[in-house]
Amino acid sequence: MIAGAYDWTDDMLKVKSMQKKFRDSFNGTEINPARWEIAATGGGITHTVADGAVTISTGTTLDDELTLTSRTTFTIPLRVMVAVNM
Repeated sequence: MIAGAYDWTDDMLKVKSMQKKFRDSFNGTEINPARWEIAATGGGITHTVADGAVTISTGTTLDDELTLTSRTTFTIPLRVMVAVNM
């Protein structure tokens, strides 16, 4: 088996190496525009940054959307971990 290849024994795609590590602790009071592209759809959605967390308030308007897109690129396969509190 080669790094990042399908493992027939475990029936899964295994990631054996980390080529690039990315983490953002969202320090400060603003999302860093050099690291993230922010796109909002609708007028009822807002976001705030405090204590290392991004808080998204959706309001009551239907179909509002906030998209945070990383400006950093990655190759496939990759591992992603996100913490979401609702």
